[in-house]
Amino acid sequence: MGRSRTNSTTGSGARSGAPEPFGKAVPEVAFFLTALISGIGVGLLYGLLAFAVVLLYKSTGVANFAQGNLATLGAFFVWVFVAHDHKWPLWSGILLGLVLTAGCGAVMYLVIMRPNSGADELNLASRTLAAYLLIFAIVNDIWGIGQPFPFPNVFPSHAIKPGGVFIPLGIVGILFVAIVLTVGFWAFFRYSNTGLLLRGLAERPDIARNLGARTGVLSTWAWGISGGVSLIVGVLVAPSAALSSGMMNQYLIFAFVGAIIGGMTTLVGAYVGGIGVGIIGNIAAQYGNVSLPNVLVFAVLLLVLFLRPHGIFGKAPVERL
Repeated sequence: MGRSRTNSTTGSGARSGAPEPFGKAVPEVAFFLTALISGIGVGLLYGLLAFAVVLLYKSTGVANFAQGNLATLGAFFVWVFVAHDHKWPLWSGILLGLVLTAGCGAVMYLVIMRPNSGADELNLASRTLAAYLLIFAIVNDIWGIGQPFPFPNVFPSHAIKPGGVFIPLGIVGILFVAIVLTVGFWAFFRYSNTGLLLRGLAERPDIARNLGARTGVLSTWAWGISGGVSLIVGVLVAPSAALSSGMMNQYLIFAFVGAIIGGMTTLVGAYVGGIGVGIIGNIAAQYGNVSLPNVLVFAVLLLVLFLRPHGIFGKAPVERL
């Protein structure tokens, strides 16, 4: 075909743990399927991060620009426990990191977002941008020297090759995590009292407040949950991207793009939009140059905003007179 086979990428400059260059002998269909599967894997990471963004937006009306750096901070927590100082087993470090990062998300709400929470949306969004810069500065000050750091693989690093299609086990693991989280959140929002209240706050915050729901407590839960989801994304990204203070910047951009494409008012749309962005970026990287993924992804974003201003699955807010 005359094309050089390059590594599968995220479309954002971050490595995705995808295969080494294939060589021209790889059948075209197998090559395409490999790029597609790799794109789904990284798209699931975008989707998980977009899920956390949309959860907060639906619950509190705030687009959290610090979501990516919260993931980075959580990954550094795990790294300190597992690889740097304490040499804990990986899963023990992840569990403790999950608690700490969820706690950081809750503290961020209580300290930064809750005071004067009646401020306008620009003020609240600016606070999350300030939090983004603050977390970045803290991480850089503590762990800046010597980065990027190697991070232990959560899943085995080798791959299976059915029919010549290269499927890294890391992508299978990411799919498994996404399925578990999806089922877990579905059960949480459907059957638990806190989940039902959170869903009510997300769907109809005005009614939830009028019915006397403790919105401050629920918002603290939402920020804590989003922090925990961010940690999971961070530890899945860190092995391939290498742990550094800026490793999540591009992921956050594409997560926001996926959330906007899917619709900032729908959690399902966050997943679908993130996966779509991952597929578009990865296939474009395989069949074009390094700039093509960004061009296509942002062109699709503009097209969706032209045709569906509230996203593919989003709905316009209903104003009652």
